[in-house]
Amino acid sequence: MNEAIGIDLGTYNSAAAFAMGRENVVMIKSKYGRTIYGSGKNFPSFVLFDYNGRKQTVGLLARANRRDPKILIWGVKRLVGLSYDEAERRGELNRFHYDIEKGPGGGILIKVGEERYTPSHILEFILAEIKEDAENSKVNPNLGRTIENAVISVPAYFDATRTGLIKAAAENVGFKKVDTIAEPTAAAIQYAAHGLDIKEQSYILAFDIGAGTLDITVMLILNEGGDLIPGEVCTSGNEALGGIDIDDLLTDYLTDKYKLKLEEDPDLKATFAEEVEKAKVNLSSLESVPFSLPDQRTVYLSQKEIENVLNTRNASDKDKKSFLEKCRGPIRVALDSAGIGAGDLDHVLFVGGPTYMPCIRSMVKDELKNLGASPQLLQELGSFDKEKLSTVNPMECVARGASLRAGEFVKRGPTTDPNGYGTVFQVGGGIADFFCTIIPPNSNYPITRVKNIVYSNPDMLHVTVPLVRKRKYDKEYRYCNLGYYDFYVKPTGKRPGIKITLELNNNKDLIATFTDEVTSESIRFEKLNQLEGNDVILQEEREPMPIPVDSSSKSMGGSIPDFGGGPKFNWTKEKLEKAIHVAGKVIDDLAANSRDNKVMLKKEELVSLIRNNPEPDKHTNIILNRTLELLNLLNNAKIISGNDFNDYSKKIKEIEY
Repeated sequence: MNEAIGIDLGTYNSAAAFAMGRENVVMIKSKYGRTIYGSGKNFPSFVLFDYNGRKQTVGLLARANRRDPKILIWGVKRLVGLSYDEAERRGELNRFHYDIEKGPGGGILIKVGEERYTPSHILEFILAEIKEDAENSKVNPNLGRTIENAVISVPAYFDATRTGLIKAAAENVGFKKVDTIAEPTAAAIQYAAHGLDIKEQSYILAFDIGAGTLDITVMLILNEGGDLIPGEVCTSGNEALGGIDIDDLLTDYLTDKYKLKLEEDPDLKATFAEEVEKAKVNLSSLESVPFSLPDQRTVYLSQKEIENVLNTRNASDKDKKSFLEKCRGPIRVALDSAGIGAGDLDHVLFVGGPTYMPCIRSMVKDELKNLGASPQLLQELGSFDKEKLSTVNPMECVARGASLRAGEFVKRGPTTDPNGYGTVFQVGGGIADFFCTIIPPNSNYPITRVKNIVYSNPDMLHVTVPLVRKRKYDKEYRYCNLGYYDFYVKPTGKRPGIKITLELNNNKDLIATFTDEVTSESIRFEKLNQLEGNDVILQEEREPMPIPVDSSSKSMGGSIPDFGGGPKFNWTKEKLEKAIHVAGKVIDDLAANSRDNKVMLKKEELVSLIRNNPEPDKHTNIILNRTLELLNLLNNAKIISGNDFNDYSKKIKEIEY
């Protein structure tokens, strides 16, 4: 009998659950026992290696061995799917004490001894440990049989690249069917299954802070005759803020206050950090606790002292805001993005271990009060205490909710993507650049949007479209460059029009198609959001020309005139010969041994074009576009390197000059 489990794959600790019914969910145990949290977070996301780079242990036993941080790997969920440069920009590489290198294509490699591991490979070790223990009848008598299916929770802001790598890691360890669910949605399912009062429709704010990330999501939960259907509306948060940062702040505070010298003894520093974490956990329910310093002195820590640290100390050197202030901003952003006020909220869900801390819950209540929350909601927030929270454990609710989805005890609601997608255009010959939104942030997907662009120069031959991903951070938008995509047009004496079609499919893959509206010639690029852009542009959003959306929400119209022109000459025989030469090199040198079906079909199409006596003015641009498509397919399939892709793309672009 095949079963499905729910997995909360965490930055610091992971959990898993199995649903035998809507009211009967059990947490999956680890063969090593329980963690210090006393909850179902039984699988610390730690992997211990030996000095040759061979895996030794995973989970609680690995976490207990902190003596050498070079061989103890953790926190890779924060790295999965990021390029090395992007992780460096975010400050992620400074957090870890193990060796991280730039790998092929600009990815991340973790060096342990003589071995190199990708972040997703480390996740495989963690997922394999969970699967093995779930199938062990001595450890988990309620299961103890083959587990082939899983629903794994991911942060709501994860894109297709990061989600896809997690799914692939699960498949590599033996799960046959893998689905993902946004962490706040999984939590909402668990809360709703345990008495959350849901009207026909209720707006819910999930405040989810784990060890590594802060994730705030506004959801609209529908009640259809007792069937509760949670759907995400929008998300906000901070990808580098969590319980680990609280531990670091408290460690720094105590080190400064008591003039400790921990850097001289790595073992002592690791032990001290573990004691700080234990004190933090105990202070979630106690007003003060004794704390032993390394020099044998005993001092007392209080809830008030922790609150003062989090209200005054920075969570990073770059940002002068305190930890709690950093948590406030995303609440406002989430409500603004959802288009609702705090007064429209019916409930707030607390997710993650740090939400046990009174100062975290008080901060959420105070911020929502300032934003105009209803008296009923404030009363509900004021009544939270450890006893009430225990009915829905914030550290277990994600795994439990994922298991209910895995067991198909709840229906699926609409899913949204927090990122926006579009392109950057120059207006008026370079007076200003602005971002043209094609797929707005927080759109339900699958979705297809179309934008029509009219260019002013009838003699232009070539268009470069820079695609951009957009996401709102606090008070500003961040624009991540997804790459520059070339399209060759045939001069006809008319002003050329280009139709840009962006599609976000069920797997959150971004697909772009550029079509010449005069000749109907088109080019298609796939999985564009799986390319992690290296250029992050910080700027004010400028969209001076709103783009109308039709009533069917399936297409976008309008035109933006006078976007400049191109070279004023037509295709020549010499350029056709150069195009054929480059196409032949791509076919013979790069695609010769590929057995990928899409690559083989594109090769046949290109070979047919070349053999049928092409004419310069009719076929040069078509050959160039088909060669670009073939390069894109080879790149997506990892058949060629990023350097080959860039080199040949450059050769194609140079032909017009």
